[in-house]
Amino acid sequence: MSMLGRVWNRVNGNTRRAERERLAREAHELLLGMPLRQSLCSDRVNAPFFAGVGVNVMQGAFITADTQLGAYTYVGFNASVTRARIGRYVSIANRASIGPGEHALDRVSTNSIFYDSPYALLTAAPVVVEDDVWIGEAAIIRRGVTLGRGCVVGAMSFVNRDVPPYAVVAGVPARIIRMRFTLERIAQIEQSQWWQLAPKEAGEQCRKLDVQSGVDNREQE
Repeated sequence: MSMLGRVWNRVNGNTRRAERERLAREAHELLLGMPLRQSLCSDRVNAPFFAGVGVNVMQGAFITADTQLGAYTYVGFNASVTRARIGRYVSIANRASIGPGEHALDRVSTNSIFYDSPYALLTAAPVVVEDDVWIGEAAIIRRGVTLGRGCVVGAMSFVNRDVPPYAVVAGVPARIIRMRFTLERIAQIEQSQWWQLAPKEAGEQCRKLDVQSGVDNREQE
């Protein structure tokens, strides 16, 4: 049995409230050690970076406490997210890196040992990932970048500038490959605001929009 399992067993088997609370804190610290020792779901565990229900973060991920992960977002194995605001229904693939620290190039030395507040300076520029963005495996998103709603970032891409909503980008540095939809369809999707809904209602809205555009979204059995 894992160390976490043994701690939780002690929590459940102990009748003294103070001791249960102490053991629960110990289990919580084990659970939230970074990188994560096991996968987490916001429906079962409280964590400072959870900003909605249905969020899943896989084992090995590194998420800073000042990050916000919106509802129904998925963060893959060994991904890294540093002081970023992540929207709803975002898909972050394995080993993706969002908002890594950036050193000041205009100083004589780039070593952070000379910074008064290293973390604050390294993460000064905001990072925003809007709703329903898909970030491919091992992609890197620089600080100061905003990924627009519904955009896609190709695997192993390096994104150093804002990405428009519903654009597909890839490469080093990333460039726009194409737009996912026509302007007319984008307007319909934006008007629906399906990402504000719970999964069942959101899925129904997405299927309705696909049917309107002649897209066959039936999955093969």
